[in-house]
Amino acid sequence: MGSKLAYYLILLPISKLPYPVLYLFSDFLFVLIYHLVGYRKKVVLDNIKKSFPEKTEKEHKAIQKGFYKHFCDFILESIKCFSLSKEEGLKRLN
Repeated sequence: MGSKLAYYLILLPISKLPYPVLYLFSDFLFVLIYHLVGYRKKVVLDNIKKSFPEKTEKEHKAIQKGFYKHFCDFILESIKCFSLSKEEGLKRLN
């Protein structure tokens, strides 16, 4: 029952948002996840440092921020798929 409720009250309305509003929501989600919650920041930064040992600390932080921005966009774009038509989906893939 709870998953149906979440689908109809949260996921479906978000999926119907136009893309510009969706990306504004993504920016808000980025602030929430990166700055306020700090979701797995240490793990992500450690992995970036291991992957790019030649980069500076400033470059590591920039990559980390870029990852979180992409992560938030990816989450919301995935939710958008709930209401995307087949034609719109194919158009976006090409």
